[in-house]
Amino acid sequence: AQPTGTVHDISKKAGVFMELSIN
Repeated sequence: AQPTGTVHDISKKAGVFMELSIN
């Protein structure tokens, strides 16, 4: 498993989740 990939994936998911939550 690659930490960078995991962090990037989590960050991306978090961003999408935040956008959906705001909307």
